[in-house]
Amino acid sequence: MHCKQNDPLRCGPKAAAALYERFGDKKIGLIGLQPAILAGCAEQFGVENVRAIDLNPDNIGKVKSGITIGDGNSDLEKLLEWCDVGLCTGSTIVNGTIDNIKGQFDKAEKPIVFFGNTISAAAMMLGLDHLCPLSF
Repeated sequence: MHCKQNDPLRCGPKAAAALYERFGDKKIGLIGLQPAILAGCAEQFGVENVRAIDLNPDNIGKVKSGITIGDGNSDLEKLLEWCDVGLCTGSTIVNGTIDNIKGQFDKAEKPIVFFGNTISAAAMMLGLDHLCPLSF
């Protein structure tokens, strides 16, 4: 079931806390802007330990939660080199970018966690690491 009303605001801190519990104090690379997730990660890990990229030209170059949003097309490799853990929107399975992103993280031997209900069923079927704190 998709998040409703204030669910995204509740989800962001929960998602960040779950990442911290699993991976500890790491640098997080957010792939696909979800403002509440970004805010939660910035608070949990510190602004200096979070970077984000997105495909939407309206978001690229904007500062959200103290973090400048990079270009999902041209900045993925830089993000991958910098981060310890990738946190990736499940929308990548819909827009066709999942294979490239997952492949690059696998090649770099870095963990990637997908978030959101868009990828929930596919993540289970494909054995992808998945996080959706408020799903039921």
